[in-house]
Amino acid sequence: TTVEQVFREWKEGLGGGPSVEDAYRRGEEGWERMKQDAAEDKHYRRRSKIVEKIERIVEEQQVTSDEAVRALEAFRGTDSLAKLQDKLSRSPLLVIPL
Repeated sequence: TTVEQVFREWKEGLGGGPSVEDAYRRGEEGWERMKQDAAEDKHYRRRSKIVEKIERIVEEQQVTSDEAVRALEAFRGTDSLAKLQDKLSRSPLLVIPL
């Protein structure tokens, strides 16, 4: 899974499904159960760190979301998404070079 896929799933949805953002906001059927499932909730809470960082890069550095996604993917390098999420959780003010 790439940073781009995480962001797209969160904002647009994948495979014809709703975006994570919309589903959580609207409380769609099935998503409420997922939020109550500790593993699923943890999965999406961890992914939210990536989305939040992309949004912060867009706002602070005045770039497009595509540019922010590419920068975060380059910063990630060969690390797993879990390792990237951990880095972002430990250092939320971390500056990502463009």
